[in-house]
Amino acid sequence: VLWTFWLARDRLALRVSGDRLREPDRRLGLAAEALGTDSLDPGDPRIAVWIRHGRPDDRVTATIAGVTPNETWRYRRADRDFVLHFGAPAGGRYRLLPSLVDLVRDQPAGRSGASDDEPRVRRGDLEQLLRSRAALGTLFHMPVSRTDQLASFERRDRAETEVGRNLLGTDSFALRFGRVLAGDARVVAVGQDSRGPAIQVLFAYSAAGRELVRRVTGFEFSTRLRLVAWDSLGRPALVVDTVAATILPAPPPPDGLLHGRIGLPIEPGVYRVSLALETADSAGMVPEARAVTIDPDQGRLATSDLVVSGDEGGVSWRVPSGDLLTVSPVARFGRQSAAQLYLEVRGGREVDTVRVRSFVRPSIDGPGADQAKWKPLPGAGEWTVVPLAPTSVPGLSRIRLPVSLAKLKPGRYQVELVMVDGSNRTTRRRSGFVIQ
Repeated sequence: VLWTFWLARDRLALRVSGDRLREPDRRLGLAAEALGTDSLDPGDPRIAVWIRHGRPDDRVTATIAGVTPNETWRYRRADRDFVLHFGAPAGGRYRLLPSLVDLVRDQPAGRSGASDDEPRVRRGDLEQLLRSRAALGTLFHMPVSRTDQLASFERRDRAETEVGRNLLGTDSFALRFGRVLAGDARVVAVGQDSRGPAIQVLFAYSAAGRELVRRVTGFEFSTRLRLVAWDSLGRPALVVDTVAATILPAPPPPDGLLHGRIGLPIEPGVYRVSLALETADSAGMVPEARAVTIDPDQGRLATSDLVVSGDEGGVSWRVPSGDLLTVSPVARFGRQSAAQLYLEVRGGREVDTVRVRSFVRPSIDGPGADQAKWKPLPGAGEWTVVPLAPTSVPGLSRIRLPVSLAKLKPGRYQVELVMVDGSNRTTRRRSGFVIQ
């Protein structure tokens, strides 16, 4: 049971089996080395933070006359960075501080409750502390010379450190890389073969500084993929850690992109897919996890994800159905580019044709994203009866519709394909693309 627990933690973090179980010991050794102590004090909050969250991304100390030993740690996270302050009274152990102001606040000498018992803040020392932390963020650039400014800084500082203090009951083992891999990746449920349904990991990243290996069939580059597909019960249904080679017919320009695709068979179901991509020089990226649904074939039509294929800006892929597609995590087109909508259809063995219609709308981030209006896609916006073309894969048909992009202005778009079968069951599938 214990091993199963730690194995699940490894899967969640896209780690090799056993990594998570070994990590606390490794972090404890690093903390002892970094903090300069052989006998680690269990009451030192820095030890607990280091074991739970690892080495801080930034660690700042400042030696200022009259100010006790102090440190500020910053952890960079994909969702939100957090900051923690530590201070050690003379001769005492370190403790976690709500704010930097606590390092320079003198306790009153008068009787408790007297009118002159207000703590005094040594603003000159505080300004030196802020300057020492200036590289950690704009928070430490705030002025504190006036009383209202000091109060404003302390409120914001306490709010920021509260985020970190709330995380002290958790731990983190996020996958980190030596460098950020600039690029994009997307998981699509398409490409069924004789084994059954499949998902495709489409990715693209910068070609700058990357050497390709000349092969007989083209130019090769390799990418490590770590992927876990979690089913609806929270169990890892598919676990992958592999290095895949991609062959390109010609190397891209130095400022271009390396496009690749990795296909993986998977059973029908509803999944949450998390993945990481890494290159040989330890650059990597962890795209946002994505929900993927593969409908079971239960005697009625079940479809793949919708793919927008073009004639440029991606990797060529001969899908098991026999079609040649050009695919990319973000489909990019010129207004005169040839584009097609591709959809695989399973089941519905008595169905030969379906009615389809396509719509398009601008893709908007943030508030109002769902308020953008759908409009008929030029050239494909009217109801049309199309055949379900059989493929070489038993039980699999496909729809492939050419579409015109000439009337769309440059920008990001969503496209929706609406399909109605003979029993008036409606299926909607969406995808995105960019007009350059």
